Amino acid sequence: MALNVRDLFKRPLSEDELRALATLAPVSELFSWKSPTARQRGITPGSRSDVELIALMAAEPRLIRRPLIVADGRLTIGAHLSELMKLA
Repeated sequence: MALNVRDLFKRPLSEDELRALATLAPVSELFSWKSPTARQRGITPGSRSDVELIALMAAEPRLIRRPLIVADGRLTIGAHLSELMKLA
């Protein structure tokens, strides 16, 4: 399996790219609710619309839950070892 690694801090995801990922998982799962940046800004679940969350994530990659792994049309979000092992 070919691996394409992208540093989201050097090449942030655009709003269009985030919307495309949102077809594979809910926007609320892409958002890093526990991020210090989210806490500093007072962003809590239900406090913003999906459109607002996408704009926030496009502007500040720290608000994106990582890693994001797309394989075989599936999106795996976060470092869950059991999910990552399924990709091997």
